[in-house]
Amino acid sequence: MQEWSLQSGSRKSTRTEKPFSDGQQVRSVLIVAEKEGLLRLDFHPDEEMDLGESRLVAQWLRTFRSNEAEREVAREAVATADELFDQMMNEEDDGEDSERAEVRATLCFLLALHLERKRVLRPKGRVGSDGFQVYRHPKKDCEYRVAAVELRPKLIQQIEDQLDFMLI
Repeated sequence: MQEWSLQSGSRKSTRTEKPFSDGQQVRSVLIVAEKEGLLRLDFHPDEEMDLGESRLVAQWLRTFRSNEAEREVAREAVATADELFDQMMNEEDDGEDSERAEVRATLCFLLALHLERKRVLRPKGRVGSDGFQVYRHPKKDCEYRVAAVELRPKLIQQIEDQLDFMLI
């Protein structure tokens, strides 16, 4: 078995070396070159590709993001998850049906795990005998009691469908 090492996306065009701008579409291609093996090349979408003797394996369009733009998108995503988590944890249980309560508890648990991974929440100890995990939010100086629920694939799929995005 042969292993291939692919370089990550370039910050400039392979052909003209003109830098890509933030949010710009970039055409990426994989080629097999006789001496170099498998290579990734990046071009402006309107540039002509001269691959010479190389064989095209795949091509796709992607959106170029600078490191700062990617960091800002990630910060916004964490802030949104934090706000949603806080809102859901502080919402009163107004006699919702059992299916909705299960979805809500699962979503709160998934958000807590995500925010723990992003170092927004800090767990205090282990899951208690009552099935709850206590999390501390240092920036807000508050604590949350989150039900440690069993993550079932069908329920996660239901949540993804309702939110219309993938939970990672």
